[in-house]
Amino acid sequence: MHEVGIILSAIDVASARAAGAGATRIERLTFAIVPGGHVTTDAVGTLFLALSRGTMAEGARLEFQPHESERYCLACAKVYTGAIDAPGCPRCGQEGFLPPDLADLRLTSIEVSD
Repeated sequence: MHEVGIILSAIDVASARAAGAGATRIERLTFAIVPGGHVTTDAVGTLFLALSRGTMAEGARLEFQPHESERYCLACAKVYTGAIDAPGCPRCGQEGFLPPDLADLRLTSIEVSD
């Protein structure tokens, strides 16, 4: 269950950034998630609830957005960026190839209290 490591890392990064900004509490974390991937919003929520206890992130709201990534279209050789579950290449409509090292879950933003 690699989600545990991902969530722990996100809590550590968010806490370090919040502390560096002089914040005492993390209000919200936003994650980019791959639709249909191995990581689900329910799993992230459950793990976050357990793993954030006693940290600056305890009680923070979680939000999710579609993961965007750069893709390459073999048909027209165009590199484009878009949501993982978006239709194909904007130029020709063919499906683009995703990078092989695409993470299922990525922390994209942190909202802290003053």
